Amino acid sequence: MRKRIGGIKALDYVRHALNVFAVEALDDMIFRLAADMPYKDFEDAIQTFSALHAKAQCIVTRNPSLFSKNCLPILTPREYWDIYR
Repeated sequence: MRKRIGGIKALDYVRHALNVFAVEALDDMIFRLAADMPYKDFEDAIQTFSALHAKAQCIVTRNPSLFSKNCLPILTPREYWDIYR
């Protein structure tokens, strides 16, 4: 996002997101669960188990195809906006 809109505006969006969404801490359990799962991308596995641990309603990503084997609804930012605005 920083490359598209610039660093200052990107930080403004991050600050806004921090006021809207809860940020969950990562712990050893999340990393161990993620490491034991057959995800193509370790970071996606971390996001999935963090979301499950936090009892999130969904995962929002610009690339939903990476989460096709997920047990949570996977939404693009536009889909999330259309549902929850």
